[in-house]
Amino acid sequence: MEAHAYYGNQVLRYLAILKAARDFGLSEEEIEAVAGSFDARRTRCAELADAFADLILAHASL
Repeated sequence: MEAHAYYGNQVLRYLAILKAARDFGLSEEEIEAVAGSFDARRTRCAELADAFADLILAHASL
């Protein structure tokens, strides 16, 4: 299922995704490795959220 386009504040959305990753128990090192540096010209929030979800599921299956 495709997510609907989000046209709100991309910076706040990006930060919320990072916070959720921490809340789900990912380490800062894992978060930094997946997220990389923020580029306001190319926010990739949907892809970032999917990547974190995959990593969280991988941790759960260990």
